[in-house]
Amino acid sequence: MSFNFTGTTGRKRNINLGGRSLTTKNKSIFLKTAQLERERRERQRTEMQSAVFIQSACRRYLDLKRTRGALSESWGTDGSIGSFVFFFPYVVKEQDKN
Repeated sequence: MSFNFTGTTGRKRNINLGGRSLTTKNKSIFLKTAQLERERRERQRTEMQSAVFIQSACRRYLDLKRTRGALSESWGTDGSIGSFVFFFPYVVKEQDKN
């Protein structure tokens, strides 16, 4: 029985380092691709935020227009048009156009 066992069962692995420059090119391509993807996601995020802002502005405008119209119909029962014009000047201007 031999007590000189070192734990190795075969010869050392031969590691080829010849393609090392190819790895750095792949790394630079990978980094460039990652940067482009980040820029694309940032652009998408900005476009989404812009779309949400425009949609909320349109909804707010249409809702206010609808509410002003409903209030203008219900307000005129006592004949106090002066106070109505003070609070809702845009409704009077729109009605003058029509």
